[in-house]
Amino acid sequence: MNIALFDNNFIFNKVVFKSYHYTDHTMGSPLNYLAYMIKGRAKIVSDKRTLNIKEGDVFYIPLHLPYESYWYGEEIVFLSFGFSELFTPENEELTLQIVPCDKLLKEKLSRL
Repeated sequence: MNIALFDNNFIFNKVVFKSYHYTDHTMGSPLNYLAYMIKGRAKIVSDKRTLNIKEGDVFYIPLHLPYESYWYGEEIVFLSFGFSELFTPENEELTLQIVPCDKLLKEKLSRL
């Protein structure tokens, strides 16, 4: 795992699992996360929603969301961008979701 910790507000990772991996965040996500799935696939399960993520998907996990994640593939690779603050219009709360992104935005995420 390559980790770039900028301060207590940001953490950027390139995460690599060599095989199936399970993560338990039932106590809640420590940060907001935007992630880009490069290889493999995943299932993220919260009490309100289940995401099935495939290669090329960009997805969002909100701060404090309790969830479990299941990572599948011979090699699983994703870019993870964690951040403590998320400012949206009128403090709108975003939910666990796959984020629609075009090729240009995915290239920019890869360069981060």
